[in-house]
Amino acid sequence: MGRRREDLLEEGLGILATDGPDGLTVQALCGKLGCTKGSFYHHFRGRDDYVRGLLEFWISEYTLKVISKTDQASDRRERREHMLRNALAVPKGPEAAIRAWAVRNPLVEEYTRRADTLRMGYLRDLFGLFTADVERARLLARATYTLFLGSRFISPPLGETEYRELITQLTGQLVDPAGAAGNG
Repeated sequence: MGRRREDLLEEGLGILATDGPDGLTVQALCGKLGCTKGSFYHHFRGRDDYVRGLLEFWISEYTLKVISKTDQASDRRERREHMLRNALAVPKGPEAAIRAWAVRNPLVEEYTRRADTLRMGYLRDLFGLFTADVERARLLARATYTLFLGSRFISPPLGETEYRELITQLTGQLVDPAGAAGNG
């Protein structure tokens, strides 16, 4: 049975999350999806091409789409809430697995750097809506993103309520400590 390119990429993120990069083989992927290797090679020239496609898919799904969803909000406070909700929806497994893989693979490290740059740039711009202090917006973006990444690795894991409270406290204190920012 043939599979769509997206099916192969989505399943790859799942395999990566459970089995790590060494488990991410053409055979394992096709076995999980019940498709032939021919179906895989219809979409990808080989494992290296697949890995690049997988990393592009990861950035598209868990960075660009999150940003796009967040931008649908009508005002800055709603955008901040959308950002939080959308960040909570990012699966922990693939994020952690890709970051662990990046430690030993320069290509993967390049893609994580790209995702980090996009994400922190977006957060900096978002927090810039709350303060005219560019450095404060940059630091807030970095602190918020560090909390996001750290929450992927801490044990026991943060629950949604605790994560939400930490982000709310952090952004509330740093963005508008005296309630001086204007309305919405």
